[in-house]
Amino acid sequence: MLAPIIPVQVMSVVHRFSGWLIGDRIVLDAVELPGAVPPHASEYPLIYGVLPVFEAPRAAMTFSSRYINAPIIRSENELLEFIRTSPNDLLFRQDYQPTASSRVRRMIERRRADEAVTVDDVAKRLSVSAQHLRRLLRDEGTSFREIREEILRDEAIASLVRGGETVEELSDRLGFSEPSAFRRAFRRWTGSPPGSYRPVAGG
Repeated sequence: MLAPIIPVQVMSVVHRFSGWLIGDRIVLDAVELPGAVPPHASEYPLIYGVLPVFEAPRAAMTFSSRYINAPIIRSENELLEFIRTSPNDLLFRQDYQPTASSRVRRMIERRRADEAVTVDDVAKRLSVSAQHLRRLLRDEGTSFREIREEILRDEAIASLVRGGETVEELSDRLGFSEPSAFRRAFRRWTGSPPGSYRPVAGG
């Protein structure tokens, strides 16, 4: 009686966890499960997206090979949080369908301090063309430049509020050619100069 149940649980966990690691829903073309057709077989498409073939000689999933080359986008901290909430997230979470903009944002946010991430870099890591990525972002009402500038703006504001860097140091860290270029960009983002976000001495 347990034979058909264990593969269902294990395969469901593997399927969802793998999709979570790459930030994409892995679309299954076919699922094979050993054992007889269970009474609740009609519910299986809710788990896998397809109706499994039962009484198979082994448990198996079939999917596009493109997922094998997809980059892992999750950080160690995200993994620890995911593990902390398991098994609920693995057993009960349904389709994981992140937007293109959220995936782009995550990759830009995780760049090294000295790394200038371009749309071509991100597109390559997502295994799509830069043109296709731009089209996906446009369909979501945004663009690579808008996402990048939102991240730079938020990082700049956070640093200015903390007061740990000079404008010159912050400008250099964020990849601006000179502090004046950073000041112009910051005023465009916020309508105010960087100094207005500095903490008030003695406050």
